[in-house]
Amino acid sequence: ALTVDTASVTSNGAIFQYISAPTLTSLTPTGGAIAGGNNVTLTRTGFTKATDVIFGDNPAMFTMPSDNSISAVAPSGVGAVAVTTVSPGGTSGAQMYTYF
Repeated sequence: ALTVDTASVTSNGAIFQYISAPTLTSLTPTGGAIAGGNNVTLTRTGFTKATDVIFGDNPAMFTMPSDNSISAVAPSGVGAVAVTTVSPGGTSGAQMYTYF
């Protein structure tokens, strides 16, 4: 429980749950056309519910078929970009995706 103490009062204890950041372990495939639009499978651990999938600076449309897998549609882009996932516990480390 989490409590806050001040000089005159102590709060009621509130339940606090720590949620760790997700770990992105792989992308399949690791590259695609600059126009985007191809399906990319992201494998991860430590997921609760993903709120965002980011390719470089661009958000991607995605679904979560399971707690450890995300199916994303790569947005358009150029060159090599970092792909990350965001969940209530934070942002994952990156895996690289290359546009060609």
